[in-house]
Amino acid sequence: MDRLVVSHGGGCHLRLLAGNADGLRNVLVVGRSNRSFRSIQIDRLAAQMRDWGFAVWRLEPQPTPPKEGAAIPPGSHGSACSSMMTAMSSAVSRCIPKVFGYYPSWADYLSPSYAQVIERRDEVQSMLDQFPVSARFLLLGHSMGARVGTYLDRQSRVSGHVGFGYPFQHPEEGPALSRVYHLRKLKVPTLIIQGRNDAYGGEEVARTYRFNPSISFLFVEDDHSYNSACSNLTWQITTRVGAFIAETQGGLPCEHSCGRPDDQPDQLVGKEGKSKSCRTLAVS
Repeated sequence: MDRLVVSHGGGCHLRLLAGNADGLRNVLVVGRSNRSFRSIQIDRLAAQMRDWGFAVWRLEPQPTPPKEGAAIPPGSHGSACSSMMTAMSSAVSRCIPKVFGYYPSWADYLSPSYAQVIERRDEVQSMLDQFPVSARFLLLGHSMGARVGTYLDRQSRVSGHVGFGYPFQHPEEGPALSRVYHLRKLKVPTLIIQGRNDAYGGEEVARTYRFNPSISFLFVEDDHSYNSACSNLTWQITTRVGAFIAETQGGLPCEHSCGRPDDQPDQLVGKEGKSKSCRTLAVS
């Protein structure tokens, strides 16, 4: 297995940002639908988790698209029946918003948003399957990435999930079944960090929807971007996540902030595009 990149031949790959590629305790950062968007608070948390002893990976788009005429990866050729079903689904999917102006809750499973989540889930699952069966991943998702994580609860290598800004509802279209219905059966330990001013659902979501007891919440003073540089917010998030890991993941890989070896390359990058040391991003 490549030490830095794990790919499945599709449109994205997993890149090792910090830690040991062969480690058993890993964090996988899965970002928003706009994968170029970065969050200060999530970057800080990822750096702290590195200091706790986790190997940190991030889902990234492939740097260049396949050239025209390039070979299609094995398994991408669907059967005639599958292609027909996909075409029919696409046709119905295009008609619904023309009739209703949006996707009603009952039709949300036909929406492009849901299809994108399932496609991203399948990509991540395929890449996680390349790791040893003993490897464990704590997912760190944001927005659509958090939604993707909740559909990976049956992946044996996923041991937990920390989701920022879970999109419980669309700001313009409202609630949708595919965003919330499965959460009542989610069994993987999950911590959802939700901004009280998040347009995709604030503190009221805890009273509005039904959740499996495996899901816990931390509500913070932030919006959907989680881009505040407030050190108090960083402390609040890392303290709660540390407790969540201790409670559900058998403790931290190292009990004290251990930093990284001097010869370990560090690719955790801040908003300014400069490499951040553990002293810069970690909470003291």
